[in-house]
Amino acid sequence: MSGVLKLFSDGQFIEALLFIIAAVFSIMLHELAHGYAAVKNGDLTPRIANRLNFNPLNHFDPIGFGMFLFIGFGWAKPVPINPNNFNNYRKGLFQVSIAGVALNYLIAFVSFPLFSVFSSQLFSTGSIVFYYLFWFFSIMFSLNLILCVFNLLP
Repeated sequence: MSGVLKLFSDGQFIEALLFIIAAVFSIMLHELAHGYAAVKNGDLTPRIANRLNFNPLNHFDPIGFGMFLFIGFGWAKPVPINPNNFNNYRKGLFQVSIAGVALNYLIAFVSFPLFSVFSSQLFSTGSIVFYYLFWFFSIMFSLNLILCVFNLLP
C-alpha cells in the first residue's frame, strides 16, 4: 500500500488534518482578538491593514506556520497596531495584549466539556465519528492552553 493510502487507512492523515484545522482556527482567532481589541480602543490600524477577517493567509507567516507544523514551535504575523491612537493608552495597550490570551483560554474552556462529552460517547459506542470529534476537541483544548500559557511568558 502506498504512503498516502496507508495514512488514510491508519487515520493518521485525518488526525493530522484535524490538528491543522485546530491550529489554524486557534491562531487566527488569537490574532483577530488582538485586532478587534485595538479597534475597540480607537485604533483603526488593524482594519486598514485588512487584518480583521477570517482569511488565514492574512494571519500566518509561511515560515512560522511551517515550523509550527513540523517542529511544534512557530509564529503568526503580529497584528499591526498604533497605541498612540488608543483612547486610553495604558488601558488600550493592556486590553490588546491580553485579548489573544483571553480568547485562547475561552476556547480551551469551551473545548473541555465537548472533549469530555465525546470521550464518554466514544467509549460507550466506539464510533469512529466520536473518535475524531474526541481527537479534535482534545487538540483544541490542549493547543489553546499551550497558546494561552506561552503568550503569557515575558
